[in-house]
Amino acid sequence: MAMALVACGDDDDAGSRDAGSTTPPPVSDAGTRTDGGSTSNVSSFRSILAGEFAPLRAYRGMPFRGRALLLRGSDGTTTVHVHATGLAPNTDHAAHVHAYPCAFDAGPHYKIDTTETEVVEENEIWPAFSTDADGRAVATVTAQHEARGDAMSVVIHDPENGNKMVCADLVPDDSGDVMATGDFEPFAAAEDDDQTIAGTATLVRTPMMGTRVTVMVSGLDPNAEYSSHVHALPCDENDAGGHYKIDPTEMRVVEQNELWPTIEDFADGVAEDMFESRRHRAREDAQSIVIHRRVASEAPKVACANLVRASWPDLETSGDSVLFDEARTRGYRDLRANASMKRLLDGTTETELSVTGAMADKEYPVHVHDLPCDVDSGGAHYKIDPSIADTEEENEIWLNFTADSSGEGRSNARVEHLARPEAQSIVIHDPEDAERLACIDLNSPRRTP
Repeated sequence: MAMALVACGDDDDAGSRDAGSTTPPPVSDAGTRTDGGSTSNVSSFRSILAGEFAPLRAYRGMPFRGRALLLRGSDGTTTVHVHATGLAPNTDHAAHVHAYPCAFDAGPHYKIDTTETEVVEENEIWPAFSTDADGRAVATVTAQHEARGDAMSVVIHDPENGNKMVCADLVPDDSGDVMATGDFEPFAAAEDDDQTIAGTATLVRTPMMGTRVTVMVSGLDPNAEYSSHVHALPCDENDAGGHYKIDPTEMRVVEQNELWPTIEDFADGVAEDMFESRRHRAREDAQSIVIHRRVASEAPKVACANLVRASWPDLETSGDSVLFDEARTRGYRDLRANASMKRLLDGTTETELSVTGAMADKEYPVHVHDLPCDVDSGGAHYKIDPSIADTEEENEIWLNFTADSSGEGRSNARVEHLARPEAQSIVIHDPEDAERLACIDLNSPRRTP
């Protein structure tokens, strides 16, 4: 059963979503594939977001492991993959994309149409699943909708009571500055005096300097008073929704909890301002800037600029090897390896491996596996198409290498497939009998949502 958290529309300045709950709906299998499936039929992607699950406060200490992946396809669809271990066996679990980061208890369900307050599966993204006898599961759901920036996390709920149990933030693999820009256009409902508003908006996220917002506006009414705020929805979704919140659980309008560029000194109808928040790096749900006309106690929205990124990064994960006990007994105490996996926006996956301390002139079998190194020694081979049980190189990711005279080796693989989140580790096998010698966890990058 899912705890249904409802997202409500906003009034002019009370830009927040109601985190109230309703009666939980039953788990539904509509739109999901519990076999994991191939990534999708999409050949390329606009963005790749990923995160590792962690138990929420009341469930800390549970032996849970898992990852989530959200892909915005070039065809306007959104695909969400979930991989989980350490759950109750043979049990249905509700899972949903949510609208807040995990640090804020994930907030309400993400809504395709934010004006719809009821919990309707067709208006949300639900990667629900059933676990197997070992408490493991994979799930895939594709929505005919390109998820907005307020698709912030995936939550798996407790099957006993519907409480939020574990959460994964959905974040891009960003490390440097990120810029989002847009052009101001008047809302259709704005008065004639505001239909001439035009200009540009820029929001820059920086790792060290927080957030910088710049607005350059013309066409303002010199006899009017205006204000502006970063908002939490795009301009064409519920008129940009409410204000963007540094702490989205704060329902009140508090300037210190929001991003407010200044619109003033526009005797000629032109205004420019640069606003900085050095203590906060804006999240992806900072999606627009709205200009309001101040009229007595009212503040109607008169113009809006979407904040759109020019580009998105690929997703790279990497790790270093750990030895299995058997490797030491076989003389592989000095075996070391590191590897990386890059999921590319063009829909391919590139994997690289570098090894030292192997036996000279021997060919080693190496494969991507579907569990972490400390769970069943990496589990089984990762399958591009999991419905094919046979071991086939064309359906897997192999990094076989031959060590040189000094025991070093390298290999790489490229597949026309974007690896799902269960591609979690790389196992190096003994060339004599395929015994597992070493394992490399391909850990997700740790990004601040």
